[in-house]
Amino acid sequence: MGSVAAIALISAPLAMSSSARPGGPGGHMREALEQLDLTDAQSEQIEAIFTDARAQVDEVLDAEQQATLEAAMENGRRAWRELDLSDEQRDQLRSIREASREEVQAVLTEDQQAQLAEMRSQRGNRRGGRR
Repeated sequence: MGSVAAIALISAPLAMSSSARPGGPGGHMREALEQLDLTDAQSEQIEAIFTDARAQVDEVLDAEQQATLEAAMENGRRAWRELDLSDEQRDQLRSIREASREEVQAVLTEDQQAQLAEMRSQRGNRRGGRR
């Protein structure tokens, strides 16, 4: 798996691609963060969070699931439903997503946190309120 980041965490289950496609997990989060005018230090911290989360995700998924996810991301589509995750894997991924979200929030200023919350709200409204 390539240098992949993990936070669609914020909008979907996780595993982020360095290509950051909107259709791939993490893409929406990366797009939102790009709009926040992050400092270089913030960008580096967040990339480290993504990298760490991705490594954790790789530990949760088996080789077949990793291959399925990678292939889907290369084709610009989501693959979480195709992975046939166990309940334990879902719980582990949810924990990784929540921890990563909290870590990213801690890096952002209050204004950036508010902007991100607004973007999430608008995105939720476009999706019919689903998250």
